[in-house]
Amino acid sequence: MFDLSRQPTSEQVSAMIVRGLDHLGYDTSLFSGISARRGGLSTAIEKGVPEHVPWMQSGHAQDPAARRYVKLGSPVHFFKT
Repeated sequence: MFDLSRQPTSEQVSAMIVRGLDHLGYDTSLFSGISARRGGLSTAIEKGVPEHVPWMQSGHAQDPAARRYVKLGSPVHFFKT
């Protein structure tokens, strides 16, 4: 059961995602919260969400250490500068 009176921690959200994927039949043995952050940030940026928005929502600063989470799949973004 979920406690909707409190905001979930990042660990709880990661656990919910893994449980949900496991429930759908996916192999989650190599999936983690880092996988969710990396996929979420990368997907949002590739879909044109202004870059500061996903960074603010994820609680990460836009510093070089946090940028390791972003793995863009489309070369189009490399030519936008």
